[in-house]
Amino acid sequence: MAAARDDIYAALFLSLKIAGLATAIAGIIGTMAALVTIFTAGAEQTLPIWFYAELFRPRARPVTNVVAVMVMGVTFVPILLAQRLTRGTEEVRGASR
Repeated sequence: MAAARDDIYAALFLSLKIAGLATAIAGIIGTMAALVTIFTAGAEQTLPIWFYAELFRPRARPVTNVVAVMVMGVTFVPILLAQRLTRGTEEVRGASR
C-alpha cells in the first residue's frame, strides 16, 4: 500500500514539475515576443504596445477588456479547429518508416 502511494506521489510530483516548466517556458517566450515587438515596431502603435501602455496607464479599461477577450476568441478558434481536425487520428503518419 505504501509503495503504491509513493508511486502516486512520484507521478504527481513529476507532472507538477513538467507543468511548471511548461508554464515558465511559455511565460519566457511571451515576454520575449512582447519585447521584440516593442523594440522593433518603430513609431507605429501595434497591439502589444497598446496593451502595454494600457497596463500601466489605463484610460479605457472596458475597451481594453473587450479587445483582450476578442484576441482570446480569435486565438481559440484555430486551436479548436485543429483539435477537431485531428480527432480520431491516433496513428502518426510515417511512423512505420
